[in-house]
Amino acid sequence: MHIVQTAPELRRPPGLGVRLVEEGMIGFPAVPVRFKSGILSPMYVDLRRLLGQVAFRNTLLVFLQNASPGFINAICGTASLRGVVFAGVAMGATAIPAMLADRLGVPFCYVRKDEKEHGLPVQVVGANVADRQVILFEDVVTMATSSAPAVAALKAVGGQVKACISFFDYQFPKATEAFDILGVPHATLSCFTDVKRCLEQHRPRFADTLAEWHANPWDWTEEMERNYPELAYR
Repeated sequence: MHIVQTAPELRRPPGLGVRLVEEGMIGFPAVPVRFKSGILSPMYVDLRRLLGQVAFRNTLLVFLQNASPGFINAICGTASLRGVVFAGVAMGATAIPAMLADRLGVPFCYVRKDEKEHGLPVQVVGANVADRQVILFEDVVTMATSSAPAVAALKAVGGQVKACISFFDYQFPKATEAFDILGVPHATLSCFTDVKRCLEQHRPRFADTLAEWHANPWDWTEEMERNYPELAYR
């Protein structure tokens, strides 16, 4: 399991990374996609499709329902989930964590990218997190460019962010550094290494491409933009 910072172990669903590939939630488009950070990528993770996969979604929820309380109690130093709030990073990490919160009887909130421009100017919507221990959920961690602001927003309203649980982690060092700076342990249910190992068995040449990209995504992006001007950032 890929964990940033010292943290209790969160059990991972066996073969989740492979299943995500098989279900098309991790794909390898013919044309590289550009991430928010600016890098081009030969793979793309879209876990929103999980919402439409009822059986798969339920299997994952049952696993989390059984596996997460022990992890959360250990990291919060509690014997129960009393006083714990689940928070999801909008919008990709709201539905599944909210369903899990409902099953476990835990309050839930979500963190918007910015404060609302109409109505009440709030960024954290839902349960009150002031003086509560918060477990943040993120769908995909790339460079932690959405996770870090969400942690800051929760802390700004008094939340004690104890950990971040992601469904997929690209395992970039920049994200590791971000969580270290925040002082928030990060645990993931699936990661880049899972996908690479899967491809090494079935598509070894593309696995090499992925490894080259992952080792230095910025250099890979620059090379792609030189060779394919139509991919250049505009």
